[in-house]
Amino acid sequence: GDVYKRQGLFPVIFSYTAVELKKILKFDDTLDAFNCHGIGGIVGAFMTGLFAAPKINGHAGAFYGHPKLLAAQTLAIVITCLMAGGETLIILLILKYIPFIGLR
Repeated sequence: GDVYKRQGLFPVIFSYTAVELKKILKFDDTLDAFNCHGIGGIVGAFMTGLFAAPKINGHAGAFYGHPKLLAAQTLAIVITCLMAGGETLIILLILKYIPFIGLR
């Protein structure tokens, strides 16, 4: 039980650090969407590849002798980041040519 509680703490620490870093670097993310969902999701997905326990969900992570799950999770993270980044770029390029929308 305690292992899983501690495991859930890591994404929170990374997300909070990203929120604080955003303030220092003066990034414009009003809702902290990337910091909370992006960073937290990336860390959580990576940790699933490390700590997935077969007695909980039937799949074993790297620490339980199945490093292929970590590789699959890492690939999923990369693909998701590329898709989200590409889609955001397309939206921004479209918005750039719409009059009266002031993008910074």
